[in-house]
Amino acid sequence: MIPAADKALEAGSEEALMKMIQEKVKQGVAELYRNVQEKKENSKASVEAGREYVEAYVTFMHYVESVFETANLGCEKHAGKFEMLLNEK
Repeated sequence: MIPAADKALEAGSEEALMKMIQEKVKQGVAELYRNVQEKKENSKASVEAGREYVEAYVTFMHYVESVFETANLGCEKHAGKFEMLLNEK
């Protein structure tokens, strides 16, 4: 990722870097989401299936939370405004 960030700085444009990051996040969310949904469908079949669902659920939630928190690093001065917007919904 660092070489891609350096390349963006050299090129004077963040577009390719943003596209790369967005695609990775999109793939990660989609893959983990599908896994949770698949595990959920069978979660009541057995204790083991239930555990697999819980594990998939926790993994998905941690991924989403991690991406969100990472995206907000360095944005502390805007955090109050962002939280206000979230609370309006």
